[in-house]
Amino acid sequence: MQKSEETKTKVTAMISTEPNKDRDALATRLQEMEMVCQLWIAAGQAKDERIEELEEEVRRLRQRTSRLARLLGSAQGRARKRQASCGR
Repeated sequence: MQKSEETKTKVTAMISTEPNKDRDALATRLQEMEMVCQLWIAAGQAKDERIEELEEEVRRLRQRTSRLARLLGSAQGRARKRQASCGR
């Protein structure tokens, strides 16, 4: 965001200090640069949101894995007890 402000300041200074330059071209360039900055900001925000979604999905999958591991451990424990009681 700071780069955007710096660029805006530089272009604005160029417009006011160089009256012979085509002001419309400079103003158009400024608008283009601001739009590009806004696109990069939006892309960064979308990336951050997607990372949060994926982190939440990882958290849910870890919980599910833990639950399934506990269930599997319980089932194996019951099977061992059955085998031990039948083997006596």
